[in-house]
Amino acid sequence: MDTKALKKQMGAAIAMVLVAAVALGSATFAWFVSNNKVDATTSKISAQSNSAFMYIRDENEPSKDLRTDDSSVANTPLYPAHWANGADTTPYDTLANFYTAFGTSATDGLKVDNTVKLVPAQGADAAGTPAAAVTGKYAVKNTFYVGSKGAELTNLVVDSAKITGATGDNDKFDSALRVLVMSGTNWVLCNKDGIVSSSDTTHKLADKIGEDETTVEMYVFYDGDDAQVFTNNLENLKTASKRINVVFTATSTQTDKN
Repeated sequence: MDTKALKKQMGAAIAMVLVAAVALGSATFAWFVSNNKVDATTSKISAQSNSAFMYIRDENEPSKDLRTDDSSVANTPLYPAHWANGADTTPYDTLANFYTAFGTSATDGLKVDNTVKLVPAQGADAAGTPAAAVTGKYAVKNTFYVGSKGAELTNLVVDSAKITGATGDNDKFDSALRVLVMSGTNWVLCNKDGIVSSSDTTHKLADKIGEDETTVEMYVFYDGDDAQVFTNNLENLKTASKRINVVFTATSTQTDKN
């Protein structure tokens, strides 16, 4: 097997979404070196509001009466990637960009530093951007709209996140699962345990929530920097996907009743 082959191995990815938040954490580097495809499994992300005034809806859901909703995005096979989150050192030089790399061998996912590069540009989408990562199948995008009825809210933040699954599910790869939550240029990176890092120390996505809805985009991907992500372990990724629950909060000048 050519250990310099571009990462063409695909892992299982999340398919749907609900409103809430998560965190990351792995210091080991592990990447794929082969080009076999691994099909995505059925799973979903969901979003949840903790405010009596705030609602959340998937891009294909017309109702504005929901405090929780599931994404309508289909399952998607993905290549591994890494989001430069500010805690990284060289070779992840450009903050808030997606990167890809080569692994050392089929059984050793240690990344080869001189192969690290931004996820390739896709048409008009610049290299390293979330849009390029989605088109290049490094991430799957889930879109939600957050609004408020009857009261203007301030400081929309990612409050918490977690991964849940049925007993017996393969949890070996839960540590590699990431959710990047974005609104405009604000972002919050999550893993299975909670929030890993963000563009704002308070994990804020927007200053205000009102009748004019705020768009929230969630990008699900597998972090190649996780120790479990190496070529000969990919078969197990078929059962790695779980339900992801991300929770948003906002502040009201009125009394919330949860």
